[in-house]
This record gives sequence, C-alpha cells and structure tokens, in this order.
Amino acid sequence: MYATTQERAGIYSFITMNIESKLSGGYTLKDGVYYFSAVPADMVPVYGKKRTFWGGKNREFFKNAFSTLTSGTVADIGAGPSYFNDILSHCTVIAVDLFPYKGVQVVADFNTGLPFTDESLDALLLSNVLEHIAEPAVLIAECRRVLKKGGVLVGAVPFMHPVHQAPYDFYRYTEHGLVHQFREYAEVTIEPVGQYYQLYKTTSERFFSKAATTLPVRAAWFVIRTTLWLIAPLLRRIESPEEPMGYHFVCKK
Repeated sequence: MYATTQERAGIYSFITMNIESKLSGGYTLKDGVYYFSAVPADMVPVYGKKRTFWGGKNREFFKNAFSTLTSGTVADIGAGPSYFNDILSHCTVIAVDLFPYKGVQVVADFNTGLPFTDESLDALLLSNVLEHIAEPAVLIAECRRVLKKGGVLVGAVPFMHPVHQAPYDFYRYTEHGLVHQFREYAEVTIEPVGQYYQLYKTTSERFFSKAATTLPVRAAWFVIRTTLWLIAPLLRRIESPEEPMGYHFVCKK
C-alpha cells in the first residue's frame, strides 16, 4: 500500500538536505517519492517477523559500524520499512527500494544502477540485498561510483537461509565470492556470522515445522527442543565459520 501524502510529510520533516542535489535526473515525483523505475507487478512487500539470531547480529554489527560515522549522508539501499533509522539517526538518510514502503524516498531498480551522482554519498547500507540482485556486479560497481573517496559500504548477506521473496532470490555468497565481488574496493573486511547451536536450532525448527504431523514425531521434537535448550549455554560460543548463517562486510573506497 502506498503511504499518503500526509504520512510522508511527517517522515520528511527531519530531513535538512535537498535530496535532489544528490540524485541523477530522469525521475518522476509522486507524493514526495522520486520514482526512477516502475514497481514490478509481482513485487510483494515483506515486513519483518519476530527477532531472529541473524537479524539481531545484523543490528549489532550495523550499530557498531555506523557509530564511527558522526555525520554525513547515508543511502539505505533496499531499505524496506526502514528498520535501521534509529541506528542512522545521527546521519542524513536516503531510503531507497524497489517498492514504495512507508518511509522510502527513492524507488529504483538496483539491477540497472543507482540514481545518485558520482561521489555524492558518505556511506551505503546494503542489508540482505545482494542475494536479491540478478546483476550484483552492476550494483557493487554503482555503490563504488556514488561513494566519496574514503566512503564505506556496510552490509550483510545470508548464507544458510531458505529461499525468500521469490522469485527475487538469486544467490548465496561464500566469503571467497564476496572477496571477488568487492575486489575493486581499497579495503575489504568480511566476517562470517554463526554458531553451530543456532544453526542446528534453526534448521531443526524448519524441519519439524513441516515433519511434526503425528504424535510420535511431535513428542520427539519436544524432547529434542528441551534437550537443546538445556545444553545451550555450553554450545552458544562454538562458532560455525564454515557453515555460517551469513556474512557481514565493510568495503572502503
């Protein structure tokens, strides 16, 4: 659903910059949103569910990564419902997505480029976006183009994760794949994120949510779940670098 003009007015009241000074031309302005592309007819908006291990780790990582950026303009690429506005409150944020969620200021297709002028942004946030991009090399090169020298690209990609937002889910990246994709950046840091405890807990929950259709199987799942809960304190510190839930990255231009 599109947000009303009145709703968007409240969202933009905190913005002190002129967004148009950062944007390239060729947009259509509607209800305060800059449209560089049409919204795909089969695009279904996705809203966050309950807090997950992966989501919590992302939030913690982004908070730390952006704490060193005292000011500047940050583009949240694939912002969705703007989950991280509180983390970025000390910066000027431009929310960009392919779908006009409430709070999104720019609608654009990342597969064809980013609608910003050269070296116009201090930082970019790319949270769980790359797996949904059919042409990732285009987006990664565009991120580098629009960043100022010394600017940073901060993001996360899932690895041990089911297909989601179909049909717009294309890839899973290893650390080696990410190093290759980010090879043109001056500095790249990539960290695997995961615990064997959390990996087993997540996959077993997915399995039994489908398989626990009879009383014996439900009883077995209760025993397994209880046992796992009891031994969790002994397992939570054992990391799973070769089977991570995903990766965090920081790329400096």
